[in-house]
Amino acid sequence: MHQEKILTKMASKKAQEEVVGFVFIVVIVIVILVIFLGFMLRQDNPINSQESRDIYQFLDSAMQYTTSCALSYEPAYSNCISGETPCALAEKTLNDLIESSFKIGEQASNKGYDFKASYTDKDLEEEIISLSKGNCSGSLRGSELLISALPGAISNTLKICS
Repeated sequence: MHQEKILTKMASKKAQEEVVGFVFIVVIVIVILVIFLGFMLRQDNPINSQESRDIYQFLDSAMQYTTSCALSYEPAYSNCISGETPCALAEKTLNDLIESSFKIGEQASNKGYDFKASYTDKDLEEEIISLSKGNCSGSLRGSELLISALPGAISNTLKICS
């Protein structure tokens, strides 16, 4: 009888050791899977986020750029002295900035672009400028810059197509 109790205790102790070992192995496998999953999720993001950051910085810089429009005096205050309208000159200048910064074309790595600027408040959404060029059927990368224009905001969005 005494020998049976010893064997039972030894079997019980051995079973506990096996359960602890199994739990330890499961924990190690889960940690390895989490680390592997973290690497896989981060692998695609740095390139795309860098490109989006570059486009955001471009938009921020472009909004600081001044066109060559000098407004004439009343009553023709809506035209530049050169005879162009401020909107037409802004579109031309922005188009030149985008194309010189991103090298857009069929033979280039950037096949096209889509730029939109719109004013939005709680009751109104009005497009200010819309520019596009090239083929945007491939992959896209882009960014948006919001500028406060109380009571609403101006949204500037640029998408570059590869």
